[in-house]
Amino acid sequence: MVPYSTSELLALMEDAPATTGALAILCFSLDWQGPEQQTLWLAIRLHEKGRVLTLLVRDNSVLHQQAQAQGLPCRAFPTDSSPAKLRTAIHLGRWLRQQSIELLLTTRLADLGLAGLLRRWPTNKLLLLHRQFEPVYPCSGPRRWWLNWQLRAVDAWLSPLARSGQQMLAHTTLSGRQLWVVPPAVLPSCFTTDDDTARLQGCSLLKLPAGAQLIGLLDCGGDGPAFALEVLYRLQQEHNSDAELVIMGNPATQSDLARWAALRELAQQLHLSHRVHLRPLQHAATPFLLYCPLNVLLLPSSQDATCLAVLEAMASGCPLVSAHTADAADLLLHGNTARLFPPHDVATCAKQLFVTLSAPAQSLLLAERAAAHVRQFYNPIQQSQQLESILEYVCQPQA
Repeated sequence: MVPYSTSELLALMEDAPATTGALAILCFSLDWQGPEQQTLWLAIRLHEKGRVLTLLVRDNSVLHQQAQAQGLPCRAFPTDSSPAKLRTAIHLGRWLRQQSIELLLTTRLADLGLAGLLRRWPTNKLLLLHRQFEPVYPCSGPRRWWLNWQLRAVDAWLSPLARSGQQMLAHTTLSGRQLWVVPPAVLPSCFTTDDDTARLQGCSLLKLPAGAQLIGLLDCGGDGPAFALEVLYRLQQEHNSDAELVIMGNPATQSDLARWAALRELAQQLHLSHRVHLRPLQHAATPFLLYCPLNVLLLPSSQDATCLAVLEAMASGCPLVSAHTADAADLLLHGNTARLFPPHDVATCAKQLFVTLSAPAQSLLLAERAAAHVRQFYNPIQQSQQLESILEYVCQPQA
């Protein structure tokens, strides 16, 4: 998949002269979600190691404020200026040339089009790398053509997992020599050392009933919540369970609000209204606090079983029941770090939830193994070392 494995690359670069190429990290998103937090931590690690870098951000965005608080060099652009506007591209391209920027890194798919335009700028000598955090679903027609056109400007694509990398090779024109697998980092804020305090804080944040067995679900916009309601009904009917369901999300659009109204109606039809809790949350909420009050976290669909969501759930120490979909199969091992079920299989999902709730000691052991695995293999130091080596490698003339 790549000309060298990560360990071979690290050894190769030990004797290679250090490259002084300045790095710009482009992240114009205004949200404060997983990719933005990963971008900040990655920039901090590279800056601490002496890499000359500048963050290109939106003015007064959360990422801009956090980067300033950390003392990172930033260049902010007005929030009313769309990345697609030619004026923005001209201004940014001129600045990159004046600053002698040689490396441009993107971490959001929405920024890749602008970055590709800058990469093709006649007077700029840029190398473009994309650090993938978001899932890239197979597409067809104009969307596929657009993605492949963007990929032609990319010098290195850094995939978070082997499976997502294979998907890129199978469904796009990306070359194997452009592809690297660099696991993301789970940030320290996702771990907790005081379980009792975190549980109380989480209960207060979510306003949950004390003493109930709670099944948690993060609503990521798919059909996961409706599936979870069917599973809850099956738990009651077949396993005589009194477990309750906590659906957490951020319904910000009319379609989201309509979907939550439909969930309330479905819960009423199944006579489960008293055991279903819909909890609107802010994006900036600390992830582990949401998981601490739960007895189990359910990941029922590909939308909520993405790489970063699964890693944060594993780090929280909350027992997991997940579908065999998306990135979960790369990260979770049935019977070792989680319990898995086939996609859309209501009966098997209900059974795995019942086993998890009925054997809390064994379930916590699986959760502890998952958290230990994340600490060992998905940490910021490891990620920054791998990325720094790739930056050095792509700058070599023979690369």
